[in-house]
Amino acid sequence: MRRLVEELHGLEQKLRLGGGPVKIEKQHREGKWTARERISKLIDPGALFLEIGLLIAYDRYDGQA
Repeated sequence: MRRLVEELHGLEQKLRLGGGPVKIEKQHREGKWTARERISKLIDPGALFLEIGLLIAYDRYDGQA
């Protein structure tokens, strides 16, 4: 069970990169923020935020989601 939990945490970390450093840098070059950066600007500092649906499109659409 511990191994499965560790796998899930690793997958969550990977998915939170939102396409990886290359895509994030591309957005920044275009003057855009990532979705998580936009959310962080909208909520109060220190406010709790629960992201739901992180795994919704995982392993779908040939890596395009």
